[in-house]
Amino acid sequence: MKHAKNLRFCTSCGNFFDPPYRECLNKQDILIWILLPDTSDNKWIKIRTSEVSASGVGYTEKAFIGAIESNIEFLYTYKGLIKIKLYDYIHIGRIVLTDRVAYFSPYLVSTYGEDVPVYKYTVNSTKYNWIMRLFHEMWSIAVFASPLGKNDKISKQ
Repeated sequence: MKHAKNLRFCTSCGNFFDPPYRECLNKQDILIWILLPDTSDNKWIKIRTSEVSASGVGYTEKAFIGAIESNIEFLYTYKGLIKIKLYDYIHIGRIVLTDRVAYFSPYLVSTYGEDVPVYKYTVNSTKYNWIMRLFHEMWSIAVFASPLGKNDKISKQ
């Protein structure tokens, strides 16, 4: 992470503020691209909330949406080179991409939080390239998030 020139995240509610990610947020020499769910059309949020609740975790749709929106507001307080877009896509898992590796945590029906496995793929491997392509495709159709407030978005740039 320390030597990365670019970081890309695609996650469900944005709980990636623990080390080593948090340390990168204020750096002026790392471009950080973040994809978070669009809460204005939350069909997949309803599905994921029901999956997580079925596993015994008492997580509500309102709490899930609140976490996403709070994290967007939180990210706009950082001074680093951060771009945030909102996606409307199936809930497949968490993606963390650096210049050298891709980490993929598939969101399975029966898993949540620490129970989710993490797979690591090195640059130029087939899976790294596929994950990078997926991220770029999602990014290309996502809309920029706005720091203006709840569910506000700005146009694509």
